[in-house]
Amino acid sequence: MGSLAEAAAVLGLGGDRSPAAIRRAFAARVRQVHPDLQGPSPEAGRDLARLVAARDLLLDAATGSGRSASREAVAPGGRGERLRRALIRFLVTWRTYEAPRTPPR
Repeated sequence: MGSLAEAAAVLGLGGDRSPAAIRRAFAARVRQVHPDLQGPSPEAGRDLARLVAARDLLLDAATGSGRSASREAVAPGGRGERLRRALIRFLVTWRTYEAPRTPPR
């Protein structure tokens, strides 16, 4: 993610860039591209990663903290961190999964 304007465009944000508006726009866009809701697609993981990067960049700018509020809530080794790692493992496995081939009859 290069600039705040690019991040806002990815999330479809207008002029309001408050943390609440960023979270609402992020949730709305995730519902549009999430593979669990819309069906798996090759670019689903890439789109989701772009949305997360845009959200984090905009939240960093809005809060001025240098770290997004969502990451501050994730303590190393805590439940959020374990879930994040499990999600990454799932996405990597899902992309490399090959369905078993049934032998011809």
